[in-house]
Amino acid sequence: MEVIGAGFPRTGTMSLKIALNILGYNSYHMEEVAKNIHNGHLNMWHDYITQGTPIDWDELYKDYDATTDFPSAYYYKELLQHYPNAKVILGIRDKEKWYNSISKLTKFSEALKQFWLPNNIRLFGKMTTEHFYIAFGKPFTKEKIINAYRAHVKEVKATVPPEQLLIFNPKDGWLPLCQFLDKPVPDVPFPHANSGMQTLNKLRTKYLAQELQARPLPLLLVLLVLALIIYLLIAM
Repeated sequence: MEVIGAGFPRTGTMSLKIALNILGYNSYHMEEVAKNIHNGHLNMWHDYITQGTPIDWDELYKDYDATTDFPSAYYYKELLQHYPNAKVILGIRDKEKWYNSISKLTKFSEALKQFWLPNNIRLFGKMTTEHFYIAFGKPFTKEKIINAYRAHVKEVKATVPPEQLLIFNPKDGWLPLCQFLDKPVPDVPFPHANSGMQTLNKLRTKYLAQELQARPLPLLLVLLVLALIIYLLIAM
């Protein structure tokens, strides 16, 4: 592991993932948890977050050399202890804008726990929601969530050696990132992507499609209801 992303979700984690991949890394984002459900990644994270079952980091990240986003970002200290030479990137964002974005993600995460949803999606919702409870407190409130963000930024700055830490806003573009990682600046625009809802939408599309083949009629109703939930959350 060469790069550990310590930024909370909705601080440009998908943009960072794409940027790191352009620079030659293979980055592990929450999206990879969804992609690797049938390789055991969801179960590993669920058991680690809810029960404290140890994770074999080398096995989990065997095909990756960089991380961004939850759940990896919350455990940056554990990862840095296991990979002491890794560089750490702390994504930051305006607190009010960040809260408005993350609050939609927490609501959607809770919605995915509903008993009538397919098993994989329900387990994903349980894992992400429990993770958000650990990070932000339960029940979710604006004050708790913003205080958790502030505390995390302060902790990362105090924990990671300065020479291993980059405090990064995607608005800063390629230059500080490439200087930190000792990489040439690519001849392409810096990527800007919206990660949270995209990841959950991809999970929904992929695994509902699989379940739909096995149980077409009940899943048609699930698709319609879940699409309505997504529409209402995006519209908020």
